[in-house]
Amino acid sequence: FHVRGKQAVNNEMGLALMAANLRKLRLRKAEKEITQKFYSYWIKFLGIFETCVTASF
Repeated sequence: FHVRGKQAVNNEMGLALMAANLRKLRLRKAEKEITQKFYSYWIKFLGIFETCVTASF
């Protein structure tokens, strides 16, 4: 760390941990958005088959 004193080190450590947690949250949000896009396309694809009318023989 770049500071002296117990309180200053405590503050800097808190900032470092907060930055790490924000990075984790950002990555989690990106993963969630990718997953949501995948499922929304899949649901739209399956919706095509729901609207198809089968011919009666």
